[in-house]
Amino acid sequence: MTTQAINPSRPIALESRALVPGPAAVTAILIALAAWYLNAAISWRQGALFIVGAGAGVVLYHAAFGFTSAWRVFIADRRGAGLRAQMLMLAITCAVFFPLLAAGTFMGQPLRGSVSPIGVGVAAGAFIFGLGMQLGGGCASGTLFSVGGGSTRMLITLFFFIIGSVVGTAHMGWWTAQPAFPATSIVTTMGAWPALAASVALFAAIAWITVFAERKRHGRLIDEARPGRGPAWLAGPWPLAAGAIGLAVVNIATLTIGGRPWGVTSAFALWGAKWFAALGIDVASWSYWAAPAHVSVVCQVRAAVHLWSSLPLHCRVSGVQSCGSQLPLEALQRPGLPQSSTCW
Repeated sequence: MTTQAINPSRPIALESRALVPGPAAVTAILIALAAWYLNAAISWRQGALFIVGAGAGVVLYHAAFGFTSAWRVFIADRRGAGLRAQMLMLAITCAVFFPLLAAGTFMGQPLRGSVSPIGVGVAAGAFIFGLGMQLGGGCASGTLFSVGGGSTRMLITLFFFIIGSVVGTAHMGWWTAQPAFPATSIVTTMGAWPALAASVALFAAIAWITVFAERKRHGRLIDEARPGRGPAWLAGPWPLAAGAIGLAVVNIATLTIGGRPWGVTSAFALWGAKWFAALGIDVASWSYWAAPAHVSVVCQVRAAVHLWSSLPLHCRVSGVQSCGSQLPLEALQRPGLPQSSTCW
């Protein structure tokens, strides 16, 4: 997240925020239209996830919720409000995630966690990522909500974030081949409820450490709140606790609708790969993009766009599913529609 959010030396001017009705209304309409398009062209899940993503942006921006900045501010100045908010978010999320992941499905939707090995590649990547976040002023979601909030400076960070992500996919195979511990899920090894109890205990311990250290340095807990103008739920700023609860809801909605936890950086890599492919670079031959999971995502999106553009107007309005046998055969045979594993 953006380091400026709770930077003790340069506090963000949250008190200057005010809701501008015109642009806010236009933005809401555009979000609704985009969700409608995704529902009609691809599926209701894609439309719903788009709305969830918009909600995540609102929460991140209005709560000025920082991830990397919270740790940096605590280490540098012993102010722990951001870290305590993170622990609250994690506790709420885990309380819902763990039983759902143990069950494996929710209302017919298969669920999976993000479980990967920890090794040399992760350690090296985490160091480079952390260095880049401090130099660039934000991590993945922080960069996006800052750009959405009007920060032109963060456009530079976003551009190089995308370039770095796709360059990373070029040698991903080498990194994954380095020594690593096997992927382990505590939900699988311990069971949902023991894993939840252990996680909540860890979160509570971290929160207690921040309280102890903050009171020792400042004599009290520092209030990060800033006054805003207009209705607080519209203009902000929101309390950090409200941001934590909001992000927990976003995480849970993403899991139950999309079947997997919230993620951001893989989209950067996809955008960058599209740019590279447009310049004539054969990214499709890279091992990362040749993996069935990534090929499937690219093919499904392109196929949906081709199909949508071939539909009669009434089918676009009512949705692809309602057209039934009226779907034109040429829509499935149109030149350019992916018919193989290469969808670039």
